[in-house]
Amino acid sequence: MAYDAHDMEKYEECITFGKTGHAEDPTNNEVKERVALAICNSYQTIEELRRELARLVQEKGSFTDEVVVELSQRLDGYIYAIQSGRHIQSKINEE
Repeated sequence: MAYDAHDMEKYEECITFGKTGHAEDPTNNEVKERVALAICNSYQTIEELRRELARLVQEKGSFTDEVVVELSQRLDGYIYAIQSGRHIQSKINEE
């Protein structure tokens, strides 16, 4: 599911599903390696979007510009999902 989420540009889901799957499956296999790469690529995409947001704010001169707000909200969703995934991961590790 994580790999498919990445292909659909649902990076937050990719990270969440991928981390959960890695925690639940103790084996080493090609699928897990591909999921790990998808997770890394998702983080990279999010970092690229952060840089784009900073550039847009400078270009537009405003945090309230429609394009800036839209990108900021997208990033907020990704970051929230990552943080939620960490919370889920810590719960799994506690069990």
